Amino acid sequence: MLEHIEGLKSLCFEDLNEAKPFHVRTRFERHLFGLAYHCSLKAFGSSPNGLTRTHLAHFLSTLPHVGPGKRGEMNHEAWGRACLERISDLYERFTALCDTSNWSDDGQDPRIKSCRGKILNLCAYAERQ
Repeated sequence: MLEHIEGLKSLCFEDLNEAKPFHVRTRFERHLFGLAYHCSLKAFGSSPNGLTRTHLAHFLSTLPHVGPGKRGEMNHEAWGRACLERISDLYERFTALCDTSNWSDDGQDPRIKSCRGKILNLCAYAERQ
């Protein structure tokens, strides 16, 4: 899991001006899916098949309801749900920004800068557990 957190953080601070857009997007999606896989595996013992809200909703519908832990602390399952929700939100925001951009011919304009705060917040949250 740490590898994927560090990979996402690295994307936030690298100079990506010369990088090919599809390489940046591929790296981002690979690390985001890896983080989703490890967070989910840690919390539930299995993982969703994708990163969209639809994938997440389907996966979560197969799990029993999980509430907060004792004294307001989050248990592993609640933490896992929150991580997956943040990951899905970030994935859909990032891909929407990439796919609707007019800055590239192929619609692949990775917008790491526009999502930097959400990426770093997700990484900090994932490291808590």
